Amino acid sequence: MSKILTQSIYGQDYHLWLETTLKQLQERDLEHLDWEHLIEEIERLGNEEKHKLESYLLQLLKHLLL
Repeated sequence: MSKILTQSIYGQDYHLWLETTLKQLQERDLEHLDWEHLIEEIERLGNEEKHKLESYLLQLLKHLLL
């Protein structure tokens, strides 16, 4: 699948984009990867995990103080 087609899939069908990107990574098809959106998604996941951890730690602190 071409890089341009993969990029357009991102905005239209996120699940298909994930499947396509996973397949490209598994096949080491680095030439056709949608790098821009892949980087965005990895950053988003990292921020989401950081936010979850902060939230859990805040909850723990609240429980410990009560």
